[in-house]
Amino acid sequence: MDTENKAELEIEENSSAFSLLSLEPSIDLDLEALKSSFQEASQCHHPDQGGSLDAFEKINQAYQALKQKPTRLIEILKHFEVSFEARGSISPQVENLFKEVGELIQKAEPVLKQKEQTSTPLALALIENQVLEIQQEISAKIQDLNQKEALIFNELLKNEDEIDVELIQETTRSLLFIQKWRAQLQSCFARCW
Repeated sequence: MDTENKAELEIEENSSAFSLLSLEPSIDLDLEALKSSFQEASQCHHPDQGGSLDAFEKINQAYQALKQKPTRLIEILKHFEVSFEARGSISPQVENLFKEVGELIQKAEPVLKQKEQTSTPLALALIENQVLEIQQEISAKIQDLNQKEALIFNELLKNEDEIDVELIQETTRSLLFIQKWRAQLQSCFARCW
């Protein structure tokens, strides 16, 4: 990127994440191309290389937004000048997961609290089987979430040529819920150790 492009980056307040990284808007973004574009842009606009801190931060934010599927979809909506609506429908597959994840977390909490409050090796040995069972259930549910996430995203990819704003909105909401639930389950899983 030349000096003229540096100035443009700093001037354009509402630049999209895609344009900041010189990428064509795409739902199914090549992550290696994203990384390469990020490295090139961040190197060029790094404050130590004569770039501005503001431009460098915008590039970092753009990279972080495009790395994750839900925030990438929000950027796609922005590209089409559509605001993301957090409220609305979600995939029926995700609706079913809501109950399952909630029940699993409710089941895990008392066991994990008991484990955390236990101070003797004997007491820990007595609840070890319960903790192991919770670990296995959480691990299986995280795998289930990952599979559902892939299915939902791939459904959207089937229609990438026809931009369906409602489908993108629903998919984004669904993926954000899955991301949140996965983080909650990973936190419970970490507490098993």
